[in-house]
Amino acid sequence: MHPVLLQIGRFKVHSYGTMLALAFVVGILLTYARLKRTREIEPDKVVDLALFVLIGGIIGARLLYVLLNLRDYHSVADVVMVNRGGLSFHGGLLGAMLGGWVFARINHVPFLQICDLSSPAGALGYAITKVGCFLNGCCYGTPTDLPWACQFPAFPGALLEKTPPSHPVQIYDALINLPVFFILLALLRRKRYHGQVFFSWIVLYSLTRIFTEYFRQGVTAKYFLPQLWGRWITEAQFASALLVLLFGVVLAINRRRRDLLPEQAERAHGLPSPKEGNDEAGAER
Repeated sequence: MHPVLLQIGRFKVHSYGTMLALAFVVGILLTYARLKRTREIEPDKVVDLALFVLIGGIIGARLLYVLLNLRDYHSVADVVMVNRGGLSFHGGLLGAMLGGWVFARINHVPFLQICDLSSPAGALGYAITKVGCFLNGCCYGTPTDLPWACQFPAFPGALLEKTPPSHPVQIYDALINLPVFFILLALLRRKRYHGQVFFSWIVLYSLTRIFTEYFRQGVTAKYFLPQLWGRWITEAQFASALLVLLFGVVLAINRRRRDLLPEQAERAHGLPSPKEGNDEAGAER
C-alpha cells in the first residue's frame, strides 16, 4: 500500500487526499462539458456548485462517521482531524445534498435538477476515491485465498504487521461503480423528469454497496445491532436497503410518466430551447 505518495521533509502528499482531489477535478470537468452543451445552468457556476457539494459532503461524511464511532473521539480536535478515522458515504451524500440545495436556492434552479446533474460525477468520483482507499489501506475485506488477494496494514500506521491475504473490496467498489457511471450518463441524456437520474443512482449505488459489504463484514464494516439482528447485516447494508426501498418506490411511482421536460419538448417539435434562442439572438445583434 502507499498511504503517502510523496514526502518532502515534513510535507506529505497522502494518496486518499490526492484521489479525492482528482475526483473533484474530474467531476467539475465532466459537469462543465455537459453544461457547455445544454446550458441548464451557466457553465461558469459549476465551480460554485462543486464547492457547495464538496464542503457539504465532507462535513456530512465526517459527522456521521464520528457519530457512529463516538467512543473513539474525546475532543473537538479529534473530530476535526479527518486523517484520524474516516468518512461515511451516507453522511457525505446527505451533506452534499444539503450543499446542492443551498446552491439551488441561491441560483433559483430546481433542486432535483442539480441532483441529476451531479449524479454521474458523483458515481465516477466515488470510483476514483475508492482507488484512494486501496492505496491508503483502509476498507479492505475478509481473508481469502483468491489469486488477487492483497495484504494491508493490520492497523493505521502499521509498518510491518499485515493482514492475511484479503479481498481488495476497494477495487471491487471502483470497478462495479464504473458501469453505474455510464448508465447514469445515458439516462441523463433522455431523462423524463427532474430527479430520475439521482433516484436511479441512489438505487444502483445502494445495490452495489449491499453486495460489496458482504466481503467486509466483521473486518472493516460494523454489524448493525448484532444483539438484535445477529451477525448478518452491516450498518451500511441496512442504510442501503432502506434507500433501495425508498427510492425504488419513487422510481416505480414515476415509471409511467411520459411528460417531456420543457427543453426536450421544444427540441422534439424542432424549436430552439430558450437558451439556444437567446444565444442566436445575441449572435444576430
